[in-house]
Amino acid sequence: MVSIPNASTDVWAGRAQALADSVGPILTWARQEKGIRLDEATLRSALSMDALDSALRERKLPLATADGRIKLVDLADAPETMLSPLAGYLHDTGAYDPGRGRGVPQAEQTYRQHSYVLSSLAPHISMLLA
Repeated sequence: MVSIPNASTDVWAGRAQALADSVGPILTWARQEKGIRLDEATLRSALSMDALDSALRERKLPLATADGRIKLVDLADAPETMLSPLAGYLHDTGAYDPGRGRGVPQAEQTYRQHSYVLSSLAPHISMLLA
């Protein structure tokens, strides 16, 4: 029997990297093209499953501001090639269904898998913005 050390951890770390690689360009574009201020609140809200789903399906990214308000960023004019890594990340997340109706939540499995990915990123989010 072959033993693969940290195989489970490696899977989630790889998924976390895929998430970061898909969200980073979108947030950079939103900062440069839409004047969005990137801070911890913005980053954390951008990483939520509902925000990612909205960005992909509706081309609208709801972002929290430092004062707790939600700003809806229109991604309609964002390059499609910039959004395709996000589509890949979401489609690789268990039970993700891009055909769900507007406002209909994804399956519990989708949220659970995404939360494992976020837990891999959590220690690094504050460091990214320091």
